[in-house]
Amino acid sequence: MKKRFLTLWAAVGMLQSGDAASETRFSAWSAPINIGAPISTPAAELTPEISRDRSSLYFSRQLADGTLDLMVSKWDAVEGVWGEPEPLEVLNSPASDVAPTLSRDGHSMYFGSTRPGGCGGYDVWVSRRRNGREDFGNGGWRTPEHLGCTLNTPSLDAPNAYVEDEDTGIATLWVTHAPDPAAASITDICVSDRAADDEPFGPCVPVAELSTEFRDARVTFRRDGLEAFLESARPETAIDLWVTTRESDCEPWSPPVNLGAAVNAVCPQSATCNDQAPRLSFDGTALYFTSNRPGGAGNDIYVMTRTRIPAEEK
Repeated sequence: MKKRFLTLWAAVGMLQSGDAASETRFSAWSAPINIGAPISTPAAELTPEISRDRSSLYFSRQLADGTLDLMVSKWDAVEGVWGEPEPLEVLNSPASDVAPTLSRDGHSMYFGSTRPGGCGGYDVWVSRRRNGREDFGNGGWRTPEHLGCTLNTPSLDAPNAYVEDEDTGIATLWVTHAPDPAAASITDICVSDRAADDEPFGPCVPVAELSTEFRDARVTFRRDGLEAFLESARPETAIDLWVTTRESDCEPWSPPVNLGAAVNAVCPQSATCNDQAPRLSFDGTALYFTSNRPGGAGNDIYVMTRTRIPAEEK
């Protein structure tokens, strides 16, 4: 399974970048900026997801009763602002719905939900749409389907990323999983494979390089598969953003490195100051995440950017 998956990353990287994936270089990250109203509000905004063309921002918002709904905001290119978020009613339930995760073609949305009909706790569900850019109406999202109790467990299971090999039809779903239902805050990053669209996802297997005995969750990948960002609560931090890389698709992931004080917030009470749920844009130049750092209104969505360094400057 590992060899097949790494080959998949190599093919995707070469097709989309047009050069050797390992030569991709970027500048340092800018300072994080609160994305602001109307997306950030006194309510909690969590688990952002950005569309491939960066015209749609998906996230979860906490309601007055404590549950979470999936929302979408559209970028207004003329005004240069995000539009008023709308609830994704077809995807939402009276329970909590979180962690929107788009397929690369934009036709499938994976998310976590505590709605009835699952295996217990948060489970992974999927909705599909005809039009890769429409969220509502005839071309928009359809009634969600449960992904079954081989992938899902009585504990917490929430999607991170989805990668599909168009040649073989094999899909890999990266998932945040809590091994102990009684300790849902302690999570691993695992992977589940599906051989074809009409077959179920298999059991989720922990990725040892990215998982510890602490909290590890919401991994997001650069499109060539050589850089990944995740949230982690390793012993010296609260929940912080970390990065891991590898030199080629045949190499293991490096030990994750904390992105440091330039990115992660430093608060008087570090245990209460969290930066989490990173989501990298398709071109690799923007990272969206949730933070409850000072200056916001609780859990808000932030974004930081970097530029790709042209080949002649490398």
